[in-house]
Amino acid sequence: ATVRSPNDRMGWMQRIIEANIARYKALLVDETDATKRTMLGRLLAEEETALAAAKQTPAEVKKAY
Repeated sequence: ATVRSPNDRMGWMQRIIEANIARYKALLVDETDATKRTMLGRLLAEEETALAAAKQTPAEVKKAY
């Protein structure tokens, strides 16, 4: 089994989050239902927050707490 570093896992996580952000933005372009737009907007905001957190260095994370 290959041992992966935490940085490698964070890289994969960032790529998944970035893909989710792109998908939600694309869905928002064509969505007309207000309820669905609200849900997509909320999901987009959550993913953007998750991406910002994933980009923090360990020192920055410690400072935040």
